[in-house]
Amino acid sequence: MKKNKILSKQHILKFLRCAGEDLPILENRCQQLSNDVLELQFRKKKLGDEVAIQCSSISQLEVFRYKTEIEQKKQIISNLDRLLNQKSNTLEEKLTRDDSTTAQVTSL
Repeated sequence: MKKNKILSKQHILKFLRCAGEDLPILENRCQQLSNDVLELQFRKKKLGDEVAIQCSSISQLEVFRYKTEIEQKKQIISNLDRLLNQKSNTLEEKLTRDDSTTAQVTSL
């Protein structure tokens, strides 16, 4: 610094006095910021864990909802199959009766 003659000896002494006064404040602020960073990292991890738990819960709810929907649709299909079988049986019985009636009329 002296080579460039930018700062005189007086300026350097004033700077060192100010630095000596401000250094403890700056060290405390630095420690406080370090503690804040650690606390924020802890909170970030905790919130990340909570998000993971919530995602898992949502996934389980979605699976349950889809399973419920599938079971409802299976029940509808089963009901429709049963109805179709009933209609088919009724139609077969009607056709069988009609055939026997036709056979009786033809034999007369």
